[in-house]
Amino acid sequence: MNVGGWSSPSNLFGFAVYYLLVPSVFIFSAGAAYRLVRMLVRARIPPAQRRKFSFGEAVKGLIMAFLRPIIFSITNKPDDFIAGLVLLHVLGVIPVLFLLSEHIAWWTYYFPPYKALWIFAVPLSVTSSVLTVTAPVIPSSNMSTAFVNTIWGPLTVLLNGDLLAIFVLVALGYKCAARLTEILMKGNQAPYRLGDFVAYALLFGIILSGYMAARHYPSADSVTYTNVLGLHILLAELLLIYLPFSKYWHFVFGYWYGKIHEWYDVDIKRGEAL
Repeated sequence: MNVGGWSSPSNLFGFAVYYLLVPSVFIFSAGAAYRLVRMLVRARIPPAQRRKFSFGEAVKGLIMAFLRPIIFSITNKPDDFIAGLVLLHVLGVIPVLFLLSEHIAWWTYYFPPYKALWIFAVPLSVTSSVLTVTAPVIPSSNMSTAFVNTIWGPLTVLLNGDLLAIFVLVALGYKCAARLTEILMKGNQAPYRLGDFVAYALLFGIILSGYMAARHYPSADSVTYTNVLGLHILLAELLLIYLPFSKYWHFVFGYWYGKIHEWYDVDIKRGEAL
C-alpha cells in the first residue's frame, strides 16, 4: 500500500507516523492517568505511628523493595527470571526501546535533550559491531555522529540490535509456550484470558517487523521498506494504546508505583523491613 505519497493516510508509513501517533499517545496518556488516579483513590492506608529512620535506612529500604521480588523469582522461578526479566526486559525490550541508535535518533527528534544518551547508543547490526571490535583500522564515516563507536566498546558484540531482538523473540516464545503448557496441563483450573497473548503477539510483531526493516526484508526497494517500517510503527502504537487497559499495565507501570508505595508505607512509616 503506497498511494498518495509518504504522508498520505492511504500509505502505511504515513498513516502510522502522521495520523495515528498523536491519538495513540493521547489514548495511552488518558488510560495511564485513569489507572493512576484509580490506584490513588482506592488506596487504603491504615494509620501507623511514624518511626524515626536514617537516610541510609531509607535508601536501603528503597533498594530492597525492588530487590525482594527479584530474589524471590531467582529462588523460586529461575526459568521465569531468566526468560521474563533478563532476556525479555533487561537484555531485550529496555535497551532496544531506549538505547538502540535508531531509536535514540527517534526520541531525540521529539525530545532533543534525549541526545545526551547518545554515548550509550547500541548499534543496529551484529556485523558492524564485530567489525568495530576486530577490524585492524578504526571505522570512519562522513556522518557527524558515529553509530557504532560508543561507550560499550567490545560489548557491542553482544549489545547490538540483532542479538537483542533475538533475545526478545526467544523469551516471548518461551513465555507463550510456558503459558500454553500451563493451560493444557491445568485445564479449567488455569486462569486464562485472550489478553494474556495479545501483548506478546503485538510485541513479537514489533520486534520482527523492526528486524525486517533494519535488514530491508523482504525486498530492498523503498516502497517495501517504508511499508515494513510503517507496520513496525503501527504495531508499536497499537501496543501503546493497549497497555493501560491490559493486565500488563501492572508489570510495566503499576509495579513501580506499588514498590515505591510499599517502601514508603511498610519501610518508612512502619519500619517493618528496615
